Formats: sequence, C-alpha cells, structure tokens
Amino acid sequence: QYDKVAAILKEHLGMKKKDVIKQLKRKGLFQVSFGTSGSGISYSTMSTIQKAMEAAKIKGIAFSASPGRMYPNGTFASEFIGLASLTEDKKTGVKSLVGKSGLEASFDKILSGQDGVITYQKDRNGNTLLGTGKTVKKAVDGKDIYTTLSEPIQTFLET
Repeated sequence: QYDKVAAILKEHLGMKKKDVIKQLKRKGLFQVSFGTSGSGISYSTMSTIQKAMEAAKIKGIAFSASPGRMYPNGTFASEFIGLASLTEDKKTGVKSLVGKSGLEASFDKILSGQDGVITYQKDRNGNTLLGTGKTVKKAVDGKDIYTTLSEPIQTFLET
C-alpha cells in the first residue's frame, strides 16, 4: 500500500516516493503529516487525490481543511485588495481569517461573518449525555463586497 500512496502523492503533489514511504513507515506513530508538501493545496487537488486513493482502495488518508482566500487575478490590484491570513485567537484557540491590509482589513468585520457554536454535555467518550440540553447557534456567513476597477488604469498605476 505504501508504494501506491507514494505514487499518488508524487503524481499530484510532486513529492519524492522514497520520502513518502519513509514517513509512512516511521515506527510508533499514530498519524503522519507531510509538512509544507501536503499543505496549502487546492480543493480540486485534494479531491483528485481522494478519488485516486479510493480507486486504489486505500483507506486512512485524510485532509484537514483550513479557510483561505482565493485571489483569481494573482497580484493584480494586490495592494488595493489586500491580504487575509489565518490567525489564532490566543484566548479561545480558534483560527480564522483576518484582514491584514487593503480592503481585506478595512472590511474585515463585514467579510468575516460569525462562527457557529454547539453547546452540550458529554461523557468521557464524547457522547451526548441523555436528558441534557443542547444549544445551537448557527454560523453567519460573511458578506460579499464588490468593487469596480479599470484594469488598464490600475495596471498603469502599478507599473
């Protein structure tokens, strides 16, 4: 199975087969991570890898999703649009996207929305205790903002 996993990750992530196999065969580990080679991949790449793993009848390979912004025009108007990065709240430990510059920072509260929360009592195995209440506060999506930029003028200003 290790060879199949290594071949799939080499094809889709450009990882070296011997490095993947070495990581997978490490003794005493419950799970492994592939560091930067396995992070920051697109949803479509993840889906392609998952389908390849299913086709090869490989189980046990999982992905951890993290929020991110997509900038379809690359660096075009990047100073104006700004940057959002994943930041951890030191009090709660919750990670979320926070606008750091440009429109991302100016409209951070509008773009961010609010996290949902589920509160309940559980036993040591994580099962909900019978007869106890459960409160659900639904997540609220952030809003979209729209701008009008003239590509020729913006390109002229950036050069």
